[in-house]
Amino acid sequence: MVDILSDGFRVASLLFIMVLLIFIIRFEQRRDGKAIMIMFLASLSGYLLAYWQPVISVKFLREIFFFLAVSLPYFFWLLNRILFDDSFKFNRSVYVLTIVIPVISNALYKINAYFYGEIYYIFKAIPYLLSALFICLSMYEALRGRSSDLINIRLRWRYIFITSSALMALATLYFFFFNHPLVLPQIFVLIQNIGISVFLILFFTGKLQWEAIFTNPKVKKVMATSADNSEIIVKINEVFVTRELYKKEGITITELSNIIGYKEYLVRKAINGEMGFTNFVSFLNYYRVKEACRIIDNDRTRDVTFQEIAYGLGYKSVATFNRAFKKETGKTPSEHRNSK
Repeated sequence: MVDILSDGFRVASLLFIMVLLIFIIRFEQRRDGKAIMIMFLASLSGYLLAYWQPVISVKFLREIFFFLAVSLPYFFWLLNRILFDDSFKFNRSVYVLTIVIPVISNALYKINAYFYGEIYYIFKAIPYLLSALFICLSMYEALRGRSSDLINIRLRWRYIFITSSALMALATLYFFFFNHPLVLPQIFVLIQNIGISVFLILFFTGKLQWEAIFTNPKVKKVMATSADNSEIIVKINEVFVTRELYKKEGITITELSNIIGYKEYLVRKAINGEMGFTNFVSFLNYYRVKEACRIIDNDRTRDVTFQEIAYGLGYKSVATFNRAFKKETGKTPSEHRNSK
């Protein structure tokens, strides 16, 4: 009975993954997001198939799916990065890691299995520690920036990914102490297959729109308004422009919501939906950098140092100010000043 249920959830998950792949390939606009999602779903499929008896009885299939399975923590981390870090770019270093990490992970597990019971205990732990590292990094990505995230559905995803990371960490520990990554009790396989099915259902259903899986940080509709939330936008602009609230160090969206008298989720929705910002830090930087440009361009304030401008606008360091300025304008403060 356990075997039948386990296989049922496994097949359901695989069918769901196939449908998702079709939709992602067809509708997803962001190339790097599409590539990472395909790799993640491929590794998740490999994980499901690597523990299925009809597959592992065929040697070359077992090798392929095991390779994908041990790559899952790395691709899960990549998925977290592109979902929750708006500044993430699939650059050359990421390409190299995407080739190297799966190969290293597979080699370590193979060496581990080959010398099973004959190698030092600490060496046996290395592949599991590597998997645990990317699982911990995944959890960190889901936690980092959570308070400033303006996309309500992405906040829900963060909790799903945090929970999934914790479960993956527990599974990794179980694999290590169970002593063999390919031989698992059927009850454990059933639990993990149910967990994967639930993860896919929670993440890819509900209010999810395919064009919104991956945010495009280049898109900004800064002053666009609509009838529904225009009053909130007016209030926000009032406290940010008139009262210069953006200059306050450590200002949060919770504090802003309390000041203007609206519930936080409505403020998040307004800033994201009408003004086009995906996180509160970018929203703050827009106002701060705009004011910094005004100060730099003013002949009367040309002697003001960048340090004074940074601290006066609520930044904790000049380096943070420089990064925000360049991201917003494409130039450093010095380059902007010299271009005038």
